[in-house]
Amino acid sequence: MTEIETLARAIASEIVNQTIWENYRFYLLVIAISLVSGALVAFTAPYLKRRGETFATKADFDEIIRQLKDTTTLTESIKSYIKAKFDEEHSVRALTREKFEALFEQTFELELWLEHARSQALVCNIPDVNGSPMAKIEMYQAVYFKEIEVEVHVLNIAVLEMIRWILKLAKDAIRAKAEGSLINMEMDTFGGLQEAVSAALSVLRADLIKKYGSKVGL
Repeated sequence: MTEIETLARAIASEIVNQTIWENYRFYLLVIAISLVSGALVAFTAPYLKRRGETFATKADFDEIIRQLKDTTTLTESIKSYIKAKFDEEHSVRALTREKFEALFEQTFELELWLEHARSQALVCNIPDVNGSPMAKIEMYQAVYFKEIEVEVHVLNIAVLEMIRWILKLAKDAIRAKAEGSLINMEMDTFGGLQEAVSAALSVLRADLIKKYGSKVGL
């Protein structure tokens, strides 16, 4: 039973007992207070509901802001990581490209050096074998290009055979000069050695491009 219904029953009882007229001011005050209370409840309930929704919305908003901050922090971390990886890969790629070109250049330097050494041997000059570009080729392969070890090894064998022949040619030239005789050029031997060096160089260059070309942007 509500307060209004209780009040109504009390008033009815007073009417029956004819005592209401003695306390009519009190009952009017009670009725007024009840009506005002009802009005206040009717007014404040939606307000409080809206306030509750507002607080809930604010809490949701704060949570969204927190999540956005977390997401932003995570995004920045990811961006920093990607940039660092990109810079690292770019540096590695640039270094690999630099050494790739250096190794490729040394293969041509080797051809020139062998030809120059042969020319010097013909005029009785023993070539400085320590100046052979083969040492740099082996160094580049060992440090940067592991996948062409076999190709470099085959080239090195062919070059060593050519160097032996050139050293022998220089000694024969010195002896022939001293004796006043002609040099035995052994052109057939030279032709075979030259073919072996050229073939090894061709394979090395082709495999270098095949195995590392994409890594250096070719």
